[in-house]
Amino acid sequence: MKKLLLALLFLPLTAVAQTKEETQAWILSKVPYVSYLNYTIDGENLIATFPPMRSGGNTIKRTLALQGIKNISYTHTDKYLSFVLKCDTECAYLIETDSSDKFVSESKKDMMLFELYGKVDADIGPRMEKALLRLVELSGGKAKAVPYQKKKEAF
Repeated sequence: MKKLLLALLFLPLTAVAQTKEETQAWILSKVPYVSYLNYTIDGENLIATFPPMRSGGNTIKRTLALQGIKNISYTHTDKYLSFVLKCDTECAYLIETDSSDKFVSESKKDMMLFELYGKVDADIGPRMEKALLRLVELSGGKAKAVPYQKKKEAF
């Protein structure tokens, strides 16, 4: 009987963490659809697609391997919330295709921006940062939150 009471006492203290699918869904639900930008999460990758800006223009797709992310930082203004997802190696791929979906070019970088445009609540920055850290962990990586550092101009 004492063991049962002890177990019932600690029952409310246990919490179930969100699954990977729930974390992905929450992150994507906070990203408003913008006509020139669409985010998806496909398996272990975060994908940003930029449709052509003009008729006959090229489509750009950025793909970032989630487990490769090592640092996450963000900046929040009245107009946007921007996250810098940085890797130690070149884990972000940029592929450009033309209007007939033919390959144009590709490049690799060690970072990718994850941006939310428009007015967002002040508390969404820390919450999104925590969710992104959790998603990296659930994808087999280990990232840490670091303060955003604006690039300094040479002069």
